[in-house]
Amino acid sequence: MNRTEFNIVPIFFVLSLFYTESLLSDQAYIEDYVDGDSLDLEDFSEEIFDFEELDENKEKAFVFTLSHQFLGQINSHNIDIGEGEQFRKNRTLENNRTKISLKVRDELAKNLYFQASWQGETYFKGDQIHENSSNTATTRLNEFFVQRSFKNSSLKLGRQTITWGKTLGNSVLDIINPIEFVDFSIIDIEDIRLNQSMIRFDMYSLDSSLSFFLTLDPQFDPLPPIGSIFYSTSLELFKKQQVDETLYEIGLNLSKDYQNSSFSLIAARLIDNQRRYDFSADFSPVHRYFNLYGFAGEQSYKDFLFTIDIAYSQNKFENNIGLQGLISNPLMIDAKRDYLGTSLGLEYGSATNNYSVSISVEKEISGSIDTNTERDKSFGTWLMRYSKTFLSETLNGSISMQGDIDNQYLISSATGEYKITDDISLTTQIIIINGRLSSPLSFFDNDIRISSSVSWTF
Repeated sequence: MNRTEFNIVPIFFVLSLFYTESLLSDQAYIEDYVDGDSLDLEDFSEEIFDFEELDENKEKAFVFTLSHQFLGQINSHNIDIGEGEQFRKNRTLENNRTKISLKVRDELAKNLYFQASWQGETYFKGDQIHENSSNTATTRLNEFFVQRSFKNSSLKLGRQTITWGKTLGNSVLDIINPIEFVDFSIIDIEDIRLNQSMIRFDMYSLDSSLSFFLTLDPQFDPLPPIGSIFYSTSLELFKKQQVDETLYEIGLNLSKDYQNSSFSLIAARLIDNQRRYDFSADFSPVHRYFNLYGFAGEQSYKDFLFTIDIAYSQNKFENNIGLQGLISNPLMIDAKRDYLGTSLGLEYGSATNNYSVSISVEKEISGSIDTNTERDKSFGTWLMRYSKTFLSETLNGSISMQGDIDNQYLISSATGEYKITDDISLTTQIIIINGRLSSPLSFFDNDIRISSSVSWTF
């Protein structure tokens, strides 16, 4: 099948041109409205740009959270590992750890803001990381950025995340930042997304905005640490490999807002977050740039919100490659594949109830090398969430279910959080996993995990 490759530079130019025209139209409208006087957007810009500390609730400038968690797999059972063989899984404690989280936000000067977050974990006896590695503690810097707001623009520099998709928790467009799976205590994509260093520049008018980002240090999905339930000794072959070249990622987002709807046009040049390794070349890391072109839209109606995300990914690696990203066929290094993906979402919210359901589907539409891949076969995921507050927000409950469209795996969870005081809360969660032999979660089939944690925040 013939493939047509597009140059991303003119697409950047066209999006910028559309925004410039919109900005000039807004400026002309403003000048007519105020009888030719220039309107000062300095304060208006602060309300538009999504800096967290500028919300109406005036969040605390410093937040400290201390928590301790127990998590264990409580269902003793056998799992099928193929060829008539079974593996016995017994009840076991997986997490016994204390976590400290710090978050700081401050206005350094007029229209100059700073935000940072840090976390540290200590592992105790029985914790799988403590038992299987020499690590007794880990630390990580999450957010760390400064933001300068101007009359109709804003510049953010430092460690941050970018989510341009509209579909909550299940968007084909939210592939800029890497993710990290360590265990099943955190399964929501919003909580496992990692920050990375980048420059973000936003320009905005009354009903439109243009967002640009650039990173010279793109990160990849980290390999599971020793002691993680996803860890295997074969991963040690990959940890020694480094890339001796400067990489980059760049993207542009043009957004337009209407009374009850909005849409965005997206163009970006990215690298697959999941690292690939060449089996035929001593497990050397392999990466490839690909172009992402997207559309994101949302429409609200009363208490409902409808969302749609569309992504066309050009020149990617094959998606179905396994958890370690191992490329065993050298031909796959040169294979170029194009994918078309769509995410649809529906959300409903009230004072005490929130519902959301979404589905994401991708399909290969062209490839440079014929392989055994079923080109007509689509793949994707679905997600359902429900949350409710009780007793004047003293008790919060939530239920979520997520799986794939081929019915290969299912992750179900129920969570309850009780606020003992304004600063102390107790959280209990149950997670049930089902995975067929052909799925990446087959080793966790019929696992039942229960988690309990206590948190103190001030």
